[in-house]
Amino acid sequence: MEVYTRKYLLWVLIINFIYSQEINRCSTDEYYEQLILENPNLLERQSEFENRILNYNQRNDSNRSNDILTIPVVVHVLYNTNDENITDEQIFSQIEVLNEDFRRQNEDANNTREEFIDVATDTKIEFRLAVVDPYGQETNGKKSFTKSQKIILLK
Repeated sequence: MEVYTRKYLLWVLIINFIYSQEINRCSTDEYYEQLILENPNLLERQSEFENRILNYNQRNDSNRSNDILTIPVVVHVLYNTNDENITDEQIFSQIEVLNEDFRRQNEDANNTREEFIDVATDTKIEFRLAVVDPYGQETNGKKSFTKSQKIILLK
């Protein structure tokens, strides 16, 4: 009986160890660190670039328009089965999130990483679903295709 108890406890510990590991789904920071190691002057070039942006913004603040640039978009949905297709509401929701991010009105804007605070801004760009396609035809801004359909892309 004691052998089974030990085996059981060992399995519990192993399973607990496996499921308690933190899963890193984004490797941006690790990739960035690797880039810095491979390109020692990257930080200096990045700093120069950011300074040029800041200088440009400071020089052009008085010339800026308060007009918002609206970009019409068409969302292409590729799916295998109807269960994988997404609803119009999901598309509307994501367009709204995209607009909040570009306008810096997202709920987590105050969580901007320190190195981006100086350049984080309202881009005055918004997206909306297109109502007219490139041929002048009405559209709802959504094109859905099963992966088995042939898709003709405009160039």
